Amino acid sequence: MDSDWANLPCHLLELIFEKIEAKYSFSFACVCLSWRDIAMENRSKLIELNHHLVPKLLIPNESEANNLWSVYNLSSYRHISLESYLLLPSYDIPFIGSSEGWLATIQKDLKITLFKPLNNTITIFLPPLFDDYKHRDSFNRFITFTPNPISNPNDFITIVIFGPLLQVAYIRPLKDDSWTHVLDPSPFNKAFVIDDILYYKDAFYGVDFYTSGLVSFEIKYDDSSYEPSLKLVGGIQTNNRNNDDDVVFDKKYLVESYKGDLLQVQRYVYMETFRVTTCFDVFKWSFDRSNWEEISDLGDEALFVGDNSSVSVDTSLSSTKCQSNCIYFTDDNSVHSNTNNPSDMGVYNLETRSVRRFNIDTNLFTRMGGRAPIWIVPNISIKNYK
Repeated sequence: MDSDWANLPCHLLELIFEKIEAKYSFSFACVCLSWRDIAMENRSKLIELNHHLVPKLLIPNESEANNLWSVYNLSSYRHISLESYLLLPSYDIPFIGSSEGWLATIQKDLKITLFKPLNNTITIFLPPLFDDYKHRDSFNRFITFTPNPISNPNDFITIVIFGPLLQVAYIRPLKDDSWTHVLDPSPFNKAFVIDDILYYKDAFYGVDFYTSGLVSFEIKYDDSSYEPSLKLVGGIQTNNRNNDDDVVFDKKYLVESYKGDLLQVQRYVYMETFRVTTCFDVFKWSFDRSNWEEISDLGDEALFVGDNSSVSVDTSLSSTKCQSNCIYFTDDNSVHSNTNNPSDMGVYNLETRSVRRFNIDTNLFTRMGGRAPIWIVPNISIKNYK
């Protein structure tokens, strides 16, 4: 007699879903409607899958069509292999960032276009943030947060850091017609200069470029009249690295570890003929001490940083093709970089404190009009069946 798998008791399905590893949760949800409902009711395990997905690397194709890009996979520690090609929608500025699988570009009319090239998702157009074309290069960071990424991936919040003072603004594409600016209550000479933003444990956090101070703010998704403002949480620190005249601090990133920790990654570059990344420092936020604590070992974790929202990957899975205790990075200075310089990308090993470049000729990028490679994360989504 055939087993009636679709009509197993709910309590038994819940027990099975609780016991399986996160990497099998998507397969569980695809069995049938009743199994999908159990997975959706316990979707935290599905969301964990994001830490099992290794980002893909989009690299500009050496072609006259500037919207033709190559998609590469990590095939081993520092080797990448060509997977496919993508013909992206036309744009004026590529890219102001990638987050949760979304890519953001700017059109000539200053509208921002969002699309998910790996998911064939509908394209979303956002209103201009300013009306002066000369400011089109002033985007520093693009971040999205999706309250329900599994069942409703297109209902999300978009946040940008922009302008010479690194101001913060956000928009909810399905709810808002214009951008809302996050207020900075500090005196002008002590204003926060936000370098990166992350949604972490029910709040938005930013890190100050100069002091590494951690700030927070709230966005009420269902209240368009609410005016958020930045609030200092703590973590003011001095520069821990003694720089020489050529090695300088360049960028701070925030990332949620797959283990649940809030991490800050500091990037240092060598500035002479052109910009080259030399090292990274990593800090973990202590909520007990309200301060950053430096760590020297990521364990079985790899981080991906650049113009993308930073990603943490669990390398203990056999299917993961990246090295533990390493930081994979791309050039996140593409807007201001000299197009005659090779792209700054590779792998930093925290144990050996050394950088290794990918197995590609980085000088190819000198012939691609300043279009820099960018990480993009595949997405898990499950359709609502009727």
